[in-house]
Amino acid sequence: IRYLQEIGLQNVAAHEKKLTREMLSLLLELGVEVYGPMKPEDRIGLLSFNLKGVDPHQVALALDRRSIIVRSGHHCAIPLHTRLLKAPRGSVRASVYLYNGLQDVESLIDALGKVGAPAGI
Repeated sequence: IRYLQEIGLQNVAAHEKKLTREMLSLLLELGVEVYGPMKPEDRIGLLSFNLKGVDPHQVALALDRRSIIVRSGHHCAIPLHTRLLKAPRGSVRASVYLYNGLQDVESLIDALGKVGAPAGI
């Protein structure tokens, strides 16, 4: 708690928002299907998405091979994925926080570009 108090919770929130804004912008630029609000100010440092035509579990595995850790699956929200999002296999979830930087976001986007390319997985 002291560590976060020294940094300042408002600074933590601002950093997370900056990374979220960049990640959302770059994911949309890449043509990734992002779920949830499209305004960064309406989000926290977490984004769920799918690469069109690529199984989310395969995306997570391919990113893991590139030392980028994400989660894939239904994230305890099966009805949301199957009925509302029309993503029966789930989605990929990436998150950012205080220990991440813009380089991490750029690495994710770069790796997703390679995963989404033919023979990228």
